[in-house]
Parts: sequence; structure tokens; C-alpha cells
Amino acid sequence: MTAENIADFTMYDIVLPIVGPSVRLPQHEGMAQIMLDILNEDKITLQMFADQDGVQATSASGDYRKILTKPDDVQFDVVKMQNENEDLLTPNYLTEKDPTPVIDEAQPCSKALRLRFNLRSSSYATMFLREVTRTTSSFEF
Repeated sequence: MTAENIADFTMYDIVLPIVGPSVRLPQHEGMAQIMLDILNEDKITLQMFADQDGVQATSASGDYRKILTKPDDVQFDVVKMQNENEDLLTPNYLTEKDPTPVIDEAQPCSKALRLRFNLRSSSYATMFLREVTRTTSSFEF
């Protein structure tokens, strides 16, 4: 990326390396140093990854992961429900409609948000759901 082509990129184009022998550290000296410092805190060197490259059980070649991603094909609806154990989604979504919850109008109802979406490989649905529901994913919670 250069000053001339910066307008061609968005936050969704930024990647961070997952360290391994096939990954180059960032060209930005400050960012590369931050990564090396983090590795150094645990007494890990880049050479350690290179030394393990031929060992199938412990090798990690490395990769690049986008720091942000958008889900595709987001579909949602809000349904009334009473039984929290009742399935609201079908596992065979390509051939079957989602079930309609059984409602006894004499009993109190709750509402459920039913979501369907696609994420790219190495993206986490739990993080997407955390952001949609505005809840924490901290261990203490």
C-alpha cells in the first residue's frame, strides 16, 4: 500500500501474520518489532518455527488472517417461543424450512432471534454473535 493507492483499500483488507517460516514479518519496522517483542516475551524465536518446519506433528507454516471480516448472506427473523429446548433451525436448511415453534397462547412467550449467515474460513461465529448481541465473551462472565 502506498500513499497513491491508499483509497483502494479498507479496514477489511488489513491482515496480520500468524507466525511461521512461510510468513514474512510486516515491512513496517515498528510493527515487525512489536511482533518480535511479543515472541521474545515467551522466549520464542522465528528460528524455532523454521527448525520445526519438517516435523509434521509440530510444524506451523504460518498464514495471514484478516483482522476484520463481514458475514455474507445474513438472514434473520424474530420468532415467539416457549420451550427453550425446542429447535428453531433445521440442520437441513438447503432442503427444509426452519420449524415453527409450538405456541400455547395461554402461556407466556419469549422471543428468539434466529440467525443464518456465512463467514469466511478462519472466522469465528461466536465473535459475530457477541457483536450482534452486545455481550461479553470473557471467561469471568
